[in-house]
Amino acid sequence: LWLDVNKFHGTLCLTRLPSNLKYLYLHGNDFSGAIDLRSLPPKIKELTLQETRLSGTTDFSHLPDSLAYLYVNKTDLSGELSHKPGKVYLVEHSGVKLVKNE
Repeated sequence: LWLDVNKFHGTLCLTRLPSNLKYLYLHGNDFSGAIDLRSLPPKIKELTLQETRLSGTTDFSHLPDSLAYLYVNKTDLSGELSHKPGKVYLVEHSGVKLVKNE
């Protein structure tokens, strides 16, 4: 779903996305506030959130196993990624700390 580089603004709710959604491109918009990633579709492979005004501490511990690419650069998101399903690449991450699974 290509919604990138529009003039969308406001908060972002990802709880009602189609369950078969694999790609969600939201970068380059004016979304702001916190974001909840716990309800992402189970088959999502790529999520782009970079270059938005998203901010706050985010729970990265419930990412779907299918997620391969998560772009959060140029945001004010922070949090710890303690569970990396499959192969998640935080491309140009800022504020997100990768912590070792115990």
